[in-house]
Amino acid sequence: MIENFEKLTFHRKIDVLVAMHVMGWKEIRIEEKEWEMGGGQKYWACYGISPGIELTNDIPLYSVLLTSAWDIVRKFDYINLFRSTDFKGGQWECKLFDKRGVIKMGEPNYYGWAETEMLAICYAGLKAVKMGEYLKLFLQEESK
Repeated sequence: MIENFEKLTFHRKIDVLVAMHVMGWKEIRIEEKEWEMGGGQKYWACYGISPGIELTNDIPLYSVLLTSAWDIVRKFDYINLFRSTDFKGGQWECKLFDKRGVIKMGEPNYYGWAETEMLAICYAGLKAVKMGEYLKLFLQEESK
C-alpha cells in the first residue's frame, strides 16, 4: 500500500482509497506536515496527481463533504440515494448504476450502506470498481 496509510484516520483512509481506485489519482503521497499557524501541531497531508488536470493537489474529503462525494456520483449515469427506515438501522443507502444497468435487468448495480450519505456514496463507488471484497475486509479490520 502507500507509506503512512495506516497512520491516517478512518475517513482519510476512505478518501485515499476512493481517490486511487475510483477517481484515478496517481502518485499518492501521505506525509506528516506542520500547521503553518499551529504552534508545532502536526497533521497527515494526503496528496497526489489529480486526473485530467495532472497537477499535484490535496485529496478531497470524499467521505465527509457531500460536494466532494458528488464527484463520485458524476462518474455514473444514475444514482438512488435515500435514508432507509425499513432496514439497516436507518442507514443511508446509495445505489450507483449506468445506463446498461437500467436497460438490462441483472446488470451490476453498486450498493453502499453507511451512517452518512457521503460514506454510502464512497462505499458504492469502491464496489463499482471491484473493490467490494477489499472494502469488506478493510471495514472489518477498522472495526477491531
